[in-house]
Amino acid sequence: MITLYSRPNCPQCDQAKQRLQSLALEFVVVDVSQDTAARAFLLDQGHRSLPQMYQGDRLLVEGGWTGLSKLTAGEIARLVRSASPRHTGTP
Repeated sequence: MITLYSRPNCPQCDQAKQRLQSLALEFVVVDVSQDTAARAFLLDQGHRSLPQMYQGDRLLVEGGWTGLSKLTAGEIARLVRSASPRHTGTP
């Protein structure tokens, strides 16, 4: 699952949400204006702008909306697949 770190009234955040929706990708939005732990996490990771997209603890796309907007649907799908945990087939 993709975590989209966002804030209200952020046009780039809204564009990122629309792009992920258009690709039928599952994601959860975390509002850093309400979630201080999420804000602290992003600052600890060196981020100073939004949106930021993570899958688990891995940054999915460098550059927020600008980075996402430059990727094709196929490139995004490959990033999501490569960031997903591998299922080994054993319980």
